[in-house]
Amino acid sequence: MPANVLASKWDRVVPCDPMLIESAVSAGAKRVASFYTADRVIVRADEKQRLGTLADAVEMESGEILFEAAAFGARVVAVRAISDTSGEDLPLDFNKVSTEEGEVSIRKIVQEAVGSPGSIPSLIRFGQQSRQAAETLAQFLERFVRRLAVSPEVPSHEVMR
Repeated sequence: MPANVLASKWDRVVPCDPMLIESAVSAGAKRVASFYTADRVIVRADEKQRLGTLADAVEMESGEILFEAAAFGARVVAVRAISDTSGEDLPLDFNKVSTEEGEVSIRKIVQEAVGSPGSIPSLIRFGQQSRQAAETLAQFLERFVRRLAVSPEVPSHEVMR
C-alpha cells in the first residue's frame, strides 16, 4: 500500500488518499512508500533491482489509472499482490507473448515454451505464484471493501469511484 505512485508515462507522482491507505493497512495491506508504473513487463532481476531504487514495487497499471481517476477528483489508492520478486527473472519475456491490447496470448506462451523447454518448470512455478497472488488479492479486497462500506469517514458514493 504505497503513499504514492509514480506514473512514468505522465512523469507525475500521484498521491494515494491517506484515509484509504489506513483502511487498507487495517485490512491487512503492507504499507510501503511508493510504486513505480513501468511501460512494459520488467523481465530480468537486475533491471527489477535497479528500478527498486526508485520504488518499493514495479508494476504496469496503477500509475496511469490513478492519474486519470485523480484528475476527475476521485480519492485513489493502489493495491497490488506480488507474483514475482525483484530477485528472480521471469521464466520468459512476457513482452513478446502479449497482444497489442496487452493481453497475454496462451498461443504465444506455448510457442515460446516449446522453443525453450527448459523454461517450462519455471513457467509452471510462476503460474502457481500468480494464482496465489490473485487469490490473496481477492481475499484482501473482500476485507477492504467491507471495511470501506461501514467506514463513517467515506461517504458510500465515494466507495464506488
